[in-house]
Amino acid sequence: MLFLVDTDIDFYRLGERREEVFQAEWTAVEAQWKKGVMLRLWRKANGRGIIGVWDVPDGDALRAELTALPLFVYFSDIRVTPLLAHPQYPDHAIATQIHQDEG
Repeated sequence: MLFLVDTDIDFYRLGERREEVFQAEWTAVEAQWKKGVMLRLWRKANGRGIIGVWDVPDGDALRAELTALPLFVYFSDIRVTPLLAHPQYPDHAIATQIHQDEG
């Protein structure tokens, strides 16, 4: 199932650990990308968080993936929206197609 995850991140709490946590986060996200769990990721223009599309079996699996991220403890707010295919454009919601488009 696809989920849209919109997070706010309290970057100020990172303090001196900023670079260390970012490096660990990038490694974790790359692994999730390779597994096909993380499909898309955007940084918010306001600089306060990220928005991503995840492909996992259910909410419990999403929680496990999110809590495994090093930045998770710095998330100040998380909004999760389950996504369904639009009846007019069902192919847009096929996760394997999203990954193939990325090359």
